[in-house]
Amino acid sequence: DTGGSWSIVGTPSRFSVAGGTGRVTLATSTEQHANLPSVSTTRARMSASFTVDKVAEAHYIWLVGRQVGTQQYMLRVRIDSDSSVVLHVMRGGTAVGAGVTVPGLSVVAGQSYQVMFDVRGTSPTSLSGKIWRTGATEPAAWQVTRTDSTAALQAAGSVGLRSWVSSSANAFPLTVTFDDVVVTEP
Repeated sequence: DTGGSWSIVGTPSRFSVAGGTGRVTLATSTEQHANLPSVSTTRARMSASFTVDKVAEAHYIWLVGRQVGTQQYMLRVRIDSDSSVVLHVMRGGTAVGAGVTVPGLSVVAGQSYQVMFDVRGTSPTSLSGKIWRTGATEPAAWQVTRTDSTAALQAAGSVGLRSWVSSSANAFPLTVTFDDVVVTEP
């Protein structure tokens, strides 16, 4: 409702809004991005809900908690073909530490999930994330926590959303629906 206009990186026709939710349709293995460049902060707690219309091998959903130029801190949700979920804190395309398999969580097509990413401070930046099924109790603790001091990211940045699925998934088209996107400065 506030925060400015989103900018699209990818194929504009793959993005739509209907019923108050944002939809991204994925085809082949093209990554789609929606960025909110008007945000500039060193303290962002970003949360969103998402659903997928089908479960596919190696489907990735990212919350971008800080983007400075072409560099980003992201929480990556990896959904595997067995519906399991692995969380990774990312610095661009590089994982910051090992991924964490979320125990007891399986993604089901059409079910909504909440994901939260907290990016706070500089030198170092604290990076924490968690995910849970919408309607379930939010985990009290962060499921993954990392720190990083990469010089290019120790400044205020913008936020965004991304999604990609591997071409080997043979699940195209695949639609991700985002709702309740909230960014606060904790």
